[in-house]
Amino acid sequence: MSQSKPVLEIIGVDKHFGAQHVLKNCSLNVVQGETVVLIGPSGSGKSTLLRCINLLEPIQGGSIFFRNQDITHASIEPHKLRRDIGMVFQNYELFSHLTAAENIMLAPMTVLGVSRSEAGAQ
Repeated sequence: MSQSKPVLEIIGVDKHFGAQHVLKNCSLNVVQGETVVLIGPSGSGKSTLLRCINLLEPIQGGSIFFRNQDITHASIEPHKLRRDIGMVFQNYELFSHLTAAENIMLAPMTVLGVSRSEAGAQ
């Protein structure tokens, strides 16, 4: 593993849904260019962790840093953060009139304003 500073750092994250403690002291570091895969049985918290990283779910403990900034701080604007952190939902819907590649290129073109050729190169 690289010795680079993590681009994403999750430290001791806890998440509860009522009495159910779904993420317990969860920690993870991801450095630039690294590919990370979350695996586990259904209901183990994979999607919940991704939703917490994307600020779709609040955490009850711990910290999440993206590019050295605490993204769980109240001053963070989720819609701005989501320009740089994306996720694919489990029940995704693709536009049937577009290819898979065109579906993937759509977000950077629409949200970030990159050209079609730039989006295709990424």
